[in-house]
Amino acid sequence: MNMNDNPKYTLLGNFELRDAKGICELIEKQDIDFELEIDDTPIRNMSPFQAAYGGTYGSGATANIYVDTQSLKRCEGLLNEIK
Repeated sequence: MNMNDNPKYTLLGNFELRDAKGICELIEKQDIDFELEIDDTPIRNMSPFQAAYGGTYGSGATANIYVDTQSLKRCEGLLNEIK
């Protein structure tokens, strides 16, 4: 199931994988329920030419982080603290 279909969760944002790891750790430390969805569409849709000459250089996949809807404001506050 796509997380967009679950009313318990609301999209916090789409993040680069390197950033998503730290954000997930922070949310987990706060004992907030969350789900992670990897979006690898840019990699799956890459042309053979691009794949042969370097790919996406690690920037192709991103992560959608969905949090318990009731905790959304709290999570947005956490994000503002780390920016």
